[in-house]
Amino acid sequence: MTDSKGFLIPAKYWKDADLSLSEKVMITEIERLASEDGCLESNKYFAKFIGLSRSRVSEIINKLSLKGYLETQYFTDQDGQNRRRIYIVSKREHL
Repeated sequence: MTDSKGFLIPAKYWKDADLSLSEKVMITEIERLASEDGCLESNKYFAKFIGLSRSRVSEIINKLSLKGYLETQYFTDQDGQNRRRIYIVSKREHL
């Protein structure tokens, strides 16, 4: 784990009046963690990172999906565990 000196919310999210502060933090962290295979982190991870309950994290991710910022894909991994990939949706108006 590297020592982080801060957390920068990109201007494309910071200036977006359609996003709450919690949504801005969430989408920024998802974008930071995502690869071309999406972000695989759990609600438990995000809850600890942001300091919210897992159910609140789920609500935020669902809102971001409904607003068109995220797409989620559910799958079963090779160990038989249900998993989720989260993808950032590139929308012209957010760039």
